[in-house]
Amino acid sequence: MKYLTLILGLMLVPGTLLAEELESKLTACRMIEDATERLQCYDKIVEGEAESGNIVATDDETILNIAGEDDFDSKVFSAEEEWHLRWTSEGSIMTIELRDFTGELIGIVGNQIGRGEGRSETLDPGEYMLAVRSIGEWEIFAIRDE
Repeated sequence: MKYLTLILGLMLVPGTLLAEELESKLTACRMIEDATERLQCYDKIVEGEAESGNIVATDDETILNIAGEDDFDSKVFSAEEEWHLRWTSEGSIMTIELRDFTGELIGIVGNQIGRGEGRSETLDPGEYMLAVRSIGEWEIFAIRDE
């Protein structure tokens, strides 16, 4: 309850993150299956606010966070360790293509039919791009494996 009160209060205070940014961070935490890791993620959000007066990105495990609607092609990003994708989709269909740094298709790493969440298999380190083919809103997180 204290987290909910703090989070709701932060949305009303000038100078804090917009509600959409906070919601993005909470969504990332909510997608973590392990209860202990999920709670640690929530704690990082709250602790960041307590230390700085603003919520800051304290999640060292997130490589990339993108959100959008319909089709999207990301810029090149680097993963120095093994990693995976987590996503949420509010639309009717979504496919996530993994591409190398030149844009060459490596394979399909995510597929969501209807609203929901998902997780890819573990992926190797390297330089990549993502191509999202979707009908509707979505959010994707590239997260380092532990």
